[in-house]
Amino acid sequence: MEMRDGQIAELHNVCKVGESWFHTPAPPTSCFVDGKQASREAAVEAAAKLISAARLPLVCGLVDQSTETQRAAIELAKKSNAVIDWTSGRAAAASLLAWQQVGNVSCSFGEIRQRADLVITWFCDPVRTHPRFIERFVDRYIAVDQTKTNTTEGAEKSIRVDSSTANRLCRQLRRHFYNVDTANKIANVESPEDAFLELASRIQSSQYCVFVCDDSLASRCGEASVVSLSKLVRLINDFTHCRLLVLHAHANALGIENSLSWTTGFPFAVGFRNGEPIFRPDEFTVEHLISHRLADLVICFGDPQQLPDRVLNHPNFREVNKIVFDDTSVESPMIDNVRFPVAKFGVGQSGTGFRSDGVPVKPVAHLESVDRPCDWWVKQIIKSIDSCH
Repeated sequence: MEMRDGQIAELHNVCKVGESWFHTPAPPTSCFVDGKQASREAAVEAAAKLISAARLPLVCGLVDQSTETQRAAIELAKKSNAVIDWTSGRAAAASLLAWQQVGNVSCSFGEIRQRADLVITWFCDPVRTHPRFIERFVDRYIAVDQTKTNTTEGAEKSIRVDSSTANRLCRQLRRHFYNVDTANKIANVESPEDAFLELASRIQSSQYCVFVCDDSLASRCGEASVVSLSKLVRLINDFTHCRLLVLHAHANALGIENSLSWTTGFPFAVGFRNGEPIFRPDEFTVEHLISHRLADLVICFGDPQQLPDRVLNHPNFREVNKIVFDDTSVESPMIDNVRFPVAKFGVGQSGTGFRSDGVPVKPVAHLESVDRPCDWWVKQIIKSIDSCH
């Protein structure tokens, strides 16, 4: 990374995803209240009044923020008896419930690099979504997907399976591995013509197998496919080492999931009543609260455009009061009641984040931002709310 006049001039050895992340233009340096420029004190006071007057505030976004900001947002939700949810729809919520129901035998990137002799990409395209993953940690892999993708083109073997039958494929593999004699018979097949038998044979003969999927698996293949894949991985461990790695689309989605679990015991859709957490995965989601006109204030961390289209296009979302912590320069088509400029995590703000494999990292701020960190704004709002009471 080369810096000139306090700005990033050139990036070297960076993928397209990283280039778009670091070259994101800086947000406006001023606060806005009802579309008009305002002082910091006025913006903080306006936000505190909106939160204090709200019947049911909704805290959302957070997937691209630092863990420090996420913890501050949870404290704000607790202070204001709000609901906090970061999921992007029903499929994402179903995936989290599946991990809780079945569990997930995961691993780190380093384990994949040093130990895995068989990697299976499962209805995902990491060459496009996580360009450095295959390049740095995987030598050879088998790709299972419905269509031709960048990942299937570079695979040692590509298996075409309709996404609607992914759940059935997992069940078929589980049936094979339930019967030890059948599994051994498959492992001894020298040149199976059927792709399914070959896949089962490769799994059985491997020493360390890793399935790789992303957080869109439930939306692509159905909610039941997440449970089936988790159960398959657990069963294969009776025969050989097997792990499941979930690649996340956002910078720190795992961070907010962990932060909520640590502080409340629940990973998403948490409401607070008198400081006590309440978990309602069917009611306390962003989509449900907006579509049923239950939330009367939205507190969004990051660009609101990251929310599901069904939420953005809903008339209630355009009408409801909004407080936005803006780390981009993208002009919103909606005028927010209060908008705070915040430094972008990993660019103008340091902090802690979690990789997709659960390993915490601490990116260094490369730019000297004039904007305050997001958690600083939240703490100021909490102080203002306390002073109002």
